[in-house]
Amino acid sequence: MLNDYITSELPKYNTGVHKLCYNSRLYWLKIGGESKTSLLRRMIKKLSKFELLSFLSTNSTLDSYIRLKHEIKIIDFLYDKGCSVPKIVSYGERYFVTEGVGQSLSMLSKSSLDSKVLYNIIHKLKEIHANGVAHGRLVIRDIIVDVKSSSITFVDFEESILNASDKLKVRDFLFFIMDLQRLEFITINDKIKILDMWISLSTKQENYELKKLFVILYNLRFLAYIIKIFKPKNKLVNQVLSISKLYLNYREHNL
Repeated sequence: MLNDYITSELPKYNTGVHKLCYNSRLYWLKIGGESKTSLLRRMIKKLSKFELLSFLSTNSTLDSYIRLKHEIKIIDFLYDKGCSVPKIVSYGERYFVTEGVGQSLSMLSKSSLDSKVLYNIIHKLKEIHANGVAHGRLVIRDIIVDVKSSSITFVDFEESILNASDKLKVRDFLFFIMDLQRLEFITINDKIKILDMWISLSTKQENYELKKLFVILYNLRFLAYIIKIFKPKNKLVNQVLSISKLYLNYREHNL
């Protein structure tokens, strides 16, 4: 039985996500216990209480096992709503197991990432948002793609937020489009197409929040340029500069 197999495998692994194979089927085991508390995260949590900086709201400072239980709850909730999340097949006090589906977007080649896949990512993310949930920290490794069917599955909901504001839903999209910087074959024109998709599926209020967050990030570009002098390969710095470039290319049209 699968549960017996999982129980026998648990002692072999530490915290984090691990691949399991049982009866020629792929599963993912997630074990809680990873601490994400740091001085910076605690400062961000406090800053997010101010309205202007509410888009910084995060659950990352919660106890690791509270985050794990929260993630199980959110995935089950979204799965019951028919959203694109994995099915939880087993769980316990410090772990849960989901069915393995597809390949991480971060591992896809240019030929596999077509317009249909990109549209499905935006469309399925919108379905999650329609059920009041913001992913919290949507990066490309958290988006699983079945290349054959172009179906999408979102994972890693431990920092997700229920009853999320439009601002936090828009933040999901910005995290996603900023993290596309990792895929070197994604061009500025590709990002503009993705932005068009998002805007066409969004409400006026969501697009208003999108513009506000774009402006905030754009205004941070000078700080990013300064940091880049000392840390030219800093991921966040390059993402901020990338999103600033996107804003410049797009604002003369729809924003």
